[in-house]
Amino acid sequence: MTQEEIVKQYEERYEAEIKAGATIEINHSLPYVAIKMSNGDEYFFQGEEASNLLNEVPDYINEEVYLIASAQNW
Repeated sequence: MTQEEIVKQYEERYEAEIKAGATIEINHSLPYVAIKMSNGDEYFFQGEEASNLLNEVPDYINEEVYLIASAQNW
C-alpha cells in the first residue's frame, strides 16, 4: 500500500467518525490529547503519554486524522 493510499484510507475513516460525532482536542504546550469517539468511548492522554502518542504520528499525515482513525481500533 502506498503512502497516498494509506492517507486516503485514514482520511475516509476520520471523516466518517467526525460526521458521526467524534471530537478531538490536542494541546501541544501542556501536552494533552482528548478524544471522544462517536460510540461514546473516551481517551485522554497527558504529559509524557500524550507526547509519546503525538510522536507516533507519521510526518505525512495530519495528526487529528491519524489519531481518530487509529482510535477506532483501540
